[in-house]
Amino acid sequence: MRHKTIRGGLMPSGRLRMEKLAKLITSGRLDLSYLVTHRFNGFDHIKESLYLMKDKPCDLINPVVVIDKKHYNLSHCHIIYLI
Repeated sequence: MRHKTIRGGLMPSGRLRMEKLAKLITSGRLDLSYLVTHRFNGFDHIKESLYLMKDKPCDLINPVVVIDKKHYNLSHCHIIYLI
């Protein structure tokens, strides 16, 4: 794993912190792709990804479930990181 330094400061709320973090990720300034080892699409695969976390195979770092807005009639795309 690469050596990374993450610096932060005090923020008034957790929501603001998460919004700023999301902007860093969506703008490409913060690349988390190397942390995603398993990718699933749709609500139907949430159970599968949770079992994967329970079993903890040696190549698992972090599974991600992507929820497509068009398929589920949502206003925007959701990505669920399972930690």
